[in-house]
Amino acid sequence: MRFFSSARRAGEIALSIVLLVGSLAFLYFATTISEPPAGFGVGPRVFPLLLGGILVVACAGLLLREIWIEKRRKLDAGEDEGLVPLEDDDSEISDWPAVAFAIAALVAVLVLMEPLGFAIAVTGFMFALSTFFAPAKWVRNLVVAVVFSLFFSLLFGVVLGIRLPQGPLNDVFLGLL
Repeated sequence: MRFFSSARRAGEIALSIVLLVGSLAFLYFATTISEPPAGFGVGPRVFPLLLGGILVVACAGLLLREIWIEKRRKLDAGEDEGLVPLEDDDSEISDWPAVAFAIAALVAVLVLMEPLGFAIAVTGFMFALSTFFAPAKWVRNLVVAVVFSLFFSLLFGVVLGIRLPQGPLNDVFLGLL
């Protein structure tokens, strides 16, 4: 008796586990952010903890969904008597190269964030990812990536007072922050 109905399903469950572990690590590291002295309403931990909580819930849900689908597949194969058959399930990942590219782009943006700064790293990340999925619209992809990264750089730097890595654009942002 095979444990998984296919190697692809095993890969999807493994990816779900990796994402959940990564989310838990993110949540842990968010708790290590130092807090300023008392008196401030919203500290620097709030947004990372909120994001970490959302990531953990989403990844746990994804993992539970993958396990549920696998149990349903076993029923279809006659291996489990306690479930109702699953009709048509097209939820398997069909484009593993796209998944690999997205993970590689995410790792690249994390590695390049400090030396290149937030604006350049996120612009490159968004442009690469959007152009991978919609190569004919590269001009639009570039404009959206630049506007998005500059908007959030200014939002965090000017409005929220949170300094993001600036990289070579330090002199440009120096006058704004």
